[in-house]
Amino acid sequence: MISRSINRPILINGKPQWQEEETRFWRMARNVREDHMKRGFRNEIAMSELADIIRKGFENGCKYCKSGLVLNNSYDGHKCNSITVDIIDPNRRVLSKDNIQIICYCCNQAKGRMSEEEFKNVKWY
Repeated sequence: MISRSINRPILINGKPQWQEEETRFWRMARNVREDHMKRGFRNEIAMSELADIIRKGFENGCKYCKSGLVLNNSYDGHKCNSITVDIIDPNRRVLSKDNIQIICYCCNQAKGRMSEEEFKNVKWY
């Protein structure tokens, strides 16, 4: 079972229990898009698609080390298993469905600017 850092009560102000978590996926998607556009990346993905990719990645865990991912507040700092959006090929400078993946903070930091193929060859995980 994947660990989650959010306590999900049955109802939040009369809304279903998934509402708080769902809102955080959308907030993360918005922040990722804004951050990458500020850094000169071309955006080719809708907010709904990006939020859905983040949600599915959260449910599946890190692609590389297979750890469960957690959503945490920015003031908490990053934990090793914090969810991050990684650009597969940073040289393309595009935010698109085929150029992003959801991985943990530690794997993202270790990967740095390496392409996915370069990182797979390192096999540190």
